[in-house]
Amino acid sequence: MKITKALREELATVCGVKPDATDEEFTKAAGESFANGKLSAERYIELTKDASADEANAFAAKLDSITDNLVKLTEAMSVKESAKVDVKVADEVDEKSNKPADTKDVKPSNISRLIADIGRSGMEAKDVDIRVKEAAEQYSTTKSAAVYPMATKSGKPHPHEGQPVHDFTTDGRPIDEPSELDKAVTGAYCKLLTATAQRGGSRTFGYQSLPDHDKSLLHFAMDRMDWSGSSN
Repeated sequence: MKITKALREELATVCGVKPDATDEEFTKAAGESFANGKLSAERYIELTKDASADEANAFAAKLDSITDNLVKLTEAMSVKESAKVDVKVADEVDEKSNKPADTKDVKPSNISRLIADIGRSGMEAKDVDIRVKEAAEQYSTTKSAAVYPMATKSGKPHPHEGQPVHDFTTDGRPIDEPSELDKAVTGAYCKLLTATAQRGGSRTFGYQSLPDHDKSLLHFAMDRMDWSGSSN
């Protein structure tokens, strides 16, 4: 859970948490506040909103737009070059015999040369195996055991320094540090919640505003990761 300055102030006011309390204490207080209704999901999103995330999304959208324009420009140039070759060949048609003249001197287009190079290399379409890597494959899935730090946030020696961190359940299950993939998926999901809240609660518009990278991470999480809680 992300503990921001605004969330600390909110929990200190609503739940009476001491301002110099540790992140673990604030996390516990936030969990209790979610359970008893003192802290709503909308309020949590507002208190943990990251302005840099909106800037990153805007930059990604601009980058996608530039890429699309470059692709369109490249396609237009290829069509124009091919059209020039077709016109030149047509002008050399023999009017008397109504047969095409010798066009061996016509300079081939860049695309034609590229196709010829592929043929000379012995590469065939059936031998080409192109696969786009998923966004999730860019992150490590390695986890490590979570241990208490040497000192608290206030600089005091931590009473449980170096000891494994356990959850608040009866069993006291040891907690692992999240992997890079866990952090990436969590970030993408938080962006979805924030974008949805900013668009009047519309999940459709919130999802559509995300960059493709975050969408891919969300699809991976839905298909291959474990979920818990309400499905509403």
